[in-house]
Amino acid sequence: MMSEVGTIVLTHSQLAFGYQKILEKMFGVLEDTIFLSNEGLSFEELKNRLAEEIKKLNKAKIIIFVDIIYGSCAQAATELKKENENIKLVCGFNLPSLIKFFTYKDKKPLEELLKEVISSGKEGIKEI
Repeated sequence: MMSEVGTIVLTHSQLAFGYQKILEKMFGVLEDTIFLSNEGLSFEELKNRLAEEIKKLNKAKIIIFVDIIYGSCAQAATELKKENENIKLVCGFNLPSLIKFFTYKDKKPLEELLKEVISSGKEGIKEI
C-alpha cells in the first residue's frame, strides 16, 4: 500500500542513522522515509537539503522528527513548516515514539497517531 505520509528523521551528528538501523531491523526497509543529519552543514545548507528531501518525497503529508526542540534541525524544519501547511513537526522523539509511529503509520488517522506517538515517547521515559 502506498502511503500518503512521507517521514523524515533529522538529527544532529549520526543519531538518525542509528535509529535507521534499529527500525529497519524491526520493520524492514522503510518506504517514504528519509534519515538525515545536520553534520557538516551550515544552517542554510541544512534548510535547503531538508527542502530538497521534502520535494523528493512528494507526499500529501510530511512528518519530520527532530531530536532537540530548539536545535538547528528544529529551526530549519520550523522555517519550512511555515511555508507548507502539510508538514507536521515532532521534536524530542525517542525509540518508543518511532516504533509507535512506524507500527501505525498507515493504519490510523494522522492527528490521532501523532498524539499517541508523543504519549508513547513520554511513557517510554521512566525511573525504575
